[in-house]
Amino acid sequence: MAAKTLLVVDDVESMRGILTAIAQEVGFAVKQASHGQAGLEMVQAGGIDAIVSDWNMPVMDGGQFVRALRAAGHLMPVIMVTVEADQNRVRELIQTGIQGYIVKPFKAETVHRALEKLLQRL
Repeated sequence: MAAKTLLVVDDVESMRGILTAIAQEVGFAVKQASHGQAGLEMVQAGGIDAIVSDWNMPVMDGGQFVRALRAAGHLMPVIMVTVEADQNRVRELIQTGIQGYIVKPFKAETVHRALEKLLQRL
């Protein structure tokens, strides 16, 4: 069976690197995008099974990205990574149609567990 492909969308290169390394440990093939618009274009090109996206990014933020995905009919699972721990902001995240969220700063094991669960659902 071919590896599932995870798209990591984050404007910070080092964060993309950390998330990519963890995702590869779990067994994902990984593609990267530096903002939501680039991520949307990659999803539209095909071959993406799941997404981990930052919330706060230039060009197109994570919320706009997920809303654009859903409006275009893309239903793959999305986990949002955010510094936002405020409950109203978390509710807003969930209303965009994400399957989970991870609050920064995070421990590698937290991301590892979340991605393992995600891979099992695919």
